[in-house]
Amino acid sequence: MMDIEAEVHTTVFKLLQGEQAIRYRQEENARQAKKISISLHKVLRQAKMKGLTGLPNVCTYVAEVMNTERNIRFVQEASDDLAEQCTKRIIVCLMNLKTKGVKITSGLRIQSLTCGLLYLLRTGLVYGNTILVASIEEISTCIPHENKLEAYFGISSKVICETENEIKLVFREYYQK
Repeated sequence: MMDIEAEVHTTVFKLLQGEQAIRYRQEENARQAKKISISLHKVLRQAKMKGLTGLPNVCTYVAEVMNTERNIRFVQEASDDLAEQCTKRIIVCLMNLKTKGVKITSGLRIQSLTCGLLYLLRTGLVYGNTILVASIEEISTCIPHENKLEAYFGISSKVICETENEIKLVFREYYQK
């Protein structure tokens, strides 16, 4: 069990606080800031072309930009407490899966399950009236976008869907007995 805990902790740390996570956060936030800057420049230039007189009301233009750029998402830094909370919930779920017959060996298998469960923590997983994986809403602001997993972490984004499907299948079979 200590091996599983250590591997889960290592994977969670890597995805939320490790070197690659920091690099991803910096690059993604710079990209988002540049996107806002370009849009704001464009809006102000259009206002000037329409004959803007006097000083512009920057708040109006920023609001206009934010309304058009609805998919702006700045990635927050994950606290140690958040990483620890995620680690604990993932370990609980893995132990629960293990008691239901899921093979949890070390290495790549644990990394894949941990990664998938980390993304599952955004929404949680409920079966009937039973909470199988309790959600941690704050994780959504810290976790890398699924499309960036392979580029930054060398992990296929398919892992997320596969893990969710496997967990749902295991619990569905267990609770329908």
